[in-house]
Amino acid sequence: MRGGWRRVLLPERVLSPRGLLVRAAVLVMVFAVLHLCGLREYTMLITGTTPDGRPANPVSMALAIMYMLAHLGTVVFAPVLALAALSWAAYLYLRAERG
Repeated sequence: MRGGWRRVLLPERVLSPRGLLVRAAVLVMVFAVLHLCGLREYTMLITGTTPDGRPANPVSMALAIMYMLAHLGTVVFAPVLALAALSWAAYLYLRAERG
C-alpha cells in the first residue's frame, strides 16, 4: 500500500473532521510516547530541581519543555479538536440529510 501512512497522517483536507481527529490523535500519541519514555520526571524543573541533580542543565530543560507542551496539547488542544471534528461531522451529516 503505497503512501498509506502519509494518507492517514496527512489527509488531503487538513480542515475537515477527519483531519482534525488525526491531529488530535497525533497530539495524544506524542504525549503518550514522551510519557512512556519517562520524561515526566523532568517536570521537576518547575521547582528548580532536575532528575540528574545538575541545575540549569539545557538537556533537562529541553525535555521538560517538550513534555509540558505535549501535556498541554493533550489536555487542552486535543479535546477541542475532537469536539470540533464531532460537531462539524454532525453538521455535515444533518446538511446532507436535508438536502
